[in-house]
Amino acid sequence: IYIVMDLVTGGELFDRIVGRSCLTEEECFGVVRPLLQSIEYLHNLGIVHRDLKPENILCGEDMFDIKIADFGLSKIVVPDEVMKLPCGTLTYVAPEVLSHKGYGKEADLWSVGVIVPLLMRGKLPFNGKTRDEIIRSCQFDQLRLEDPSWRAKSAELAEFVKGLLMKDPKKRFTATQALASEWVRMMEAKAFEQVGKKEREKEGKEGAT
Repeated sequence: IYIVMDLVTGGELFDRIVGRSCLTEEECFGVVRPLLQSIEYLHNLGIVHRDLKPENILCGEDMFDIKIADFGLSKIVVPDEVMKLPCGTLTYVAPEVLSHKGYGKEADLWSVGVIVPLLMRGKLPFNGKTRDEIIRSCQFDQLRLEDPSWRAKSAELAEFVKGLLMKDPKKRFTATQALASEWVRMMEAKAFEQVGKKEREKEGKEGAT
């Protein structure tokens, strides 16, 4: 049996962000947009990953060339299927998974919502010193985005995070809705503007020579 796979040489996203300063919004967008595109693709195929976290996101030589890895806990589901088995990494698991009342593919979007503050601030939005404290925080604590580090970010980013970390999965962003959010559209416009600026600068240098 021959298995042909991509060679991904940049290691885990976790290793790329540990020990460095927090990402800018532009850098965070460079990671989150392809991550959401990958999740949208998987969900359209009926695949739920169930263990999204920086350790399961691999990078190419460029940190923003990402691949989702480790599908050991993933599951193929039919539309509207309710999963019962609680699984995943505790600090990234959605509250409905912890409630043991069943969950769907929305749980993957919660995990993305946890990853974004980690990239932006180096902190998890819901945490605790013990397993029970983490579970209580995830299920009952309110999301707080009022501290100085959040006030320095765009209002669109805060709304984006809130949309991903809705405790009610029915109100939470889908991958498609997240990709159409105000923050993503704003960052896409900025990226497009930067590309145009570089092209104009390149044309100007070539014209000067």
